[in-house]
Amino acid sequence: MDGALENLYQETAEDKLEGIHKITSLLSSTTTNNNTSTTTHLDGVVENDQLIGALARLFSESSHHPIELTFGIGKIFLSLSLIEDYHEILSSHLVGSLCLDVIDLQLKRALHRGSCDEYGESSCSSYAFTRKEENVLYICLSILDNLANEFTVLRKMVKKSLVQCLLGCIHLQNVGPALSLLKKASIFEETAIELLSSSGVAVISRLAELLLSSSSTSSNDNEPSTVQQVVVITLFNLSFHQDCVVLISNAEDIHSRLVTLLRDESLVSSTNTLQLMYHLSSREEDRQQLYEAGVTPHLVQLLKTHTSSSLDEVEEMDLGLVGLLVNVSCCDMSLVAHISYS
Repeated sequence: MDGALENLYQETAEDKLEGIHKITSLLSSTTTNNNTSTTTHLDGVVENDQLIGALARLFSESSHHPIELTFGIGKIFLSLSLIEDYHEILSSHLVGSLCLDVIDLQLKRALHRGSCDEYGESSCSSYAFTRKEENVLYICLSILDNLANEFTVLRKMVKKSLVQCLLGCIHLQNVGPALSLLKKASIFEETAIELLSSSGVAVISRLAELLLSSSSTSSNDNEPSTVQQVVVITLFNLSFHQDCVVLISNAEDIHSRLVTLLRDESLVSSTNTLQLMYHLSSREEDRQQLYEAGVTPHLVQLLKTHTSSSLDEVEEMDLGLVGLLVNVSCCDMSLVAHISYS
C-alpha cells in the first residue's frame, strides 16, 4: 500500500496507473474461510486517510488525466461504496460530489462530439459516447446509486446537479444505474420541475421506450421486468406533478405501452402500472386514449379475477384498479364496452 501511495504522487500517468493497479489488486485479493469468500485489505484502504485523499485529489483532476486513470480510481471508490459502513468516509472526501463533476465532464465531451449542427447547437439526443466514457459514467453512476440509499445524501445530490446529469445519462446503452437514481430522485418536486425543461421531454420519451424495449438493456432474463417496474414507479412519482402528467401523456404510444404492460403483468405486479394509469386517467383526453389503446377488456379481466375468488380468499381490491375503473367509465364509449364485456 505504501508503494501504491508513492506511485500516486509521481508525475507521469503511467506511474499513477501503476499505483491504481496495486490498490485494485489488494482489493480483489480474497481469502476463503468456511466456504465464504471475504475481501481483504478493504479496511486498510478506506482507513488510510492519506491514500483516500490522494485518490480523491486525482479524481478531482480528471480533466487533466487519461480517462483510464479516472476509470481506475472510480473502480476503487465503487468497491468501497458497496459497503454502507464506508459511506461516511467517502462522503468526507466528497466522493459523491466528485462523481457528479466527472459525469458532467464526460457528458460535455460526448455532447461536443455528437453535435453536428453547423451552428454548434446541440440537443440531449446528440450525445455520442465512446466505450470508455460509457464505462466511466457507469462506474460513477453506480457509486452515486450506492451512496443515494441514504436520504439526506440523495437530497444533497438533487440540490447539486444530479437531475441535470441524469438528463444526459438516461440515453446510455446500459441505463440501469441512471434509471435507479432517477427513480430515487423522482420523489422530489425539484426533479419534476427540472424535467419540465426541453431536455426533460426527451427523458420522458426515453422512459416510454424502455417500457417495451428494455429487454435490450441486459442479458439477464429477469432484468427486463425490473427495468419496466423501475420506469413505471418513476413515472408514477412524477405524475403527482400535473405538468409532468401532460409530458407523460404526450410521450409517443405511452397509453398503448402501458396497456401492453398491464396485459403481460400478473395481478400482483400490476399495482404500480394501475396506479400510474389511474393518475393519467384523471384527464379526459387520456381516458379516451386508454380506451382506444384497448384497456377495457384487461380491466374487466382484472375485475373478474378479483371477484372470482371465494369469500374466504377475497382481498381488498387494488385502489389503483378501483380508481381507474371509475375514471375510465366516465368515457361513454368505454362504459358501453364495459357493459358488453361484462
